[in-house]
Amino acid sequence: MIYAILNKLENDAELSSLLSATEDDGKIYPLFTESNNTCLVYTDAIVSGGDVKENRLEFRIITRYYDTMTTLEKRLNKLLDIREYEQGFRFEDTSILKSSLIGGGTLTDDATHTIERILIYRILWKQ
Repeated sequence: MIYAILNKLENDAELSSLLSATEDDGKIYPLFTESNNTCLVYTDAIVSGGDVKENRLEFRIITRYYDTMTTLEKRLNKLLDIREYEQGFRFEDTSILKSSLIGGGTLTDDATHTIERILIYRILWKQ
């Protein structure tokens, strides 16, 4: 599931531009980063199995600038907050059936002078 999501994000020119991604560094990292530059960090957790699986996927937008944070949030939601009448997407043998924003929040880090916007998505998928 995560590879289908990452493929969609990494191949989006607008998101890559907002992150100042390069071919060597897509600025999307699993679990954590020590970078203070604008980037995305993700974690995912299994909620349920079966034919149609459910995962909870958390993204943290890390940046120093509020405007950058809100622009990245809008782009992530455009890519991952799939409306009820919209069709999901497929990558290799994985079909993302439904993806919706279910929560989030904001943190600040005074030591690094960064803002973290947390976005939590519910992903329904199958292979």
